[in-house]
Amino acid sequence: MKHKKLLILSFITVAVILAAGITAKLRAPQITKSKDDLFPELAAHINNVSKIDIRGNQRSVLLRQKRNIWVIENADNYPALFNKVRETVINMSELRILDEKTDNPDLYSRLGVEGPEAEGTTSLLFTFRNDTDQEIAALIVGSQRQSSSSKPGLYVRKLNNPKALLVEGTLNITDHKEDWFERNLFDISSARVREVQIKQPDDNNLIIYKENKGQTDFELQNITEEKKNISRIILNRIGTSLEEMRADDVRSLDQFMFPDDTIVTTISTFDGLKATVKSAKIDGKTYAHFEFSFDPALAAAQQETSEPLAEEKPATDKVSAEQEARILKDSMSNWVYQIPDFKYEALTMNIDNITKPFPPESGNDALDAAIKGMGIPEIGQ
Repeated sequence: MKHKKLLILSFITVAVILAAGITAKLRAPQITKSKDDLFPELAAHINNVSKIDIRGNQRSVLLRQKRNIWVIENADNYPALFNKVRETVINMSELRILDEKTDNPDLYSRLGVEGPEAEGTTSLLFTFRNDTDQEIAALIVGSQRQSSSSKPGLYVRKLNNPKALLVEGTLNITDHKEDWFERNLFDISSARVREVQIKQPDDNNLIIYKENKGQTDFELQNITEEKKNISRIILNRIGTSLEEMRADDVRSLDQFMFPDDTIVTTISTFDGLKATVKSAKIDGKTYAHFEFSFDPALAAAQQETSEPLAEEKPATDKVSAEQEARILKDSMSNWVYQIPDFKYEALTMNIDNITKPFPPESGNDALDAAIKGMGIPEIGQ
């Protein structure tokens, strides 16, 4: 009997402790709260997204999946950066609601969620659709939260919903087309370049060259005595015209018309790579079309030269010039690129440009003024 009473008292004690614990837990402040998904159904439909529209106040980017390849529709279907598109879709599905903000339209501009139709806004309207053009998700993306918090925050508003929200997550999106394709086109070192021929419409042409691969400076071919006033720095800058080439915009060759004053530049390397570049300035913008080929005669001549230059990678770490020419030809032949002004200037020099007298200054200042006058930036720019 005594043991039975002790057992009953033990059960009562445990029950009291549990009840007290539960009560304390219910009364305790909630340190964390659950975060709802902004688009709960999106994660299950990621693979169905085949169209992405990004619309700003002045610009737009239209991304489309065509034959399993993402392209920029309003850039003549130029290939888009797949990893960037994929990251964007995933990041959208991972947005979590942190807090509700204003539903007063007069206050939208403070959060940047007024919508792209508002004058001077930085809002972006971001829309996902499937291949039947059915909307999967649509969001007005506003400003980033300015906070010392380690987790990123973003102000957003669902389309046709008056409530602005603070969400946790990131959306690295932009309405600039050039941010959605690979801008770095190629990098052909001047150490490889054997010859540059620039053919002008008025035949005011020039040719620069190197006798051998180990030569440091380029020489100007057929220079007359009265035009000896040249700068080797400028010649060498012409030789670097294919280094770190990048694009600021892109258009289909089929949709592009080169003017009559187009300049044609042919650049040959010691290992047989050959680039033919058509360049033109239209409405203040500088464009170039690149055609690549392989010259086996130049490659054969290289085999008789000395060891590779120290700055070059070992042959085992890079493709051959023949493979390089094929890759560049396949990827670039159908496109015209808007290139930086200083690259255009280097590709379109004529004999008068590089032999004209220096300004009435002295020493290095004169040389600097001459280079700046030709639109070629200093080293490091």
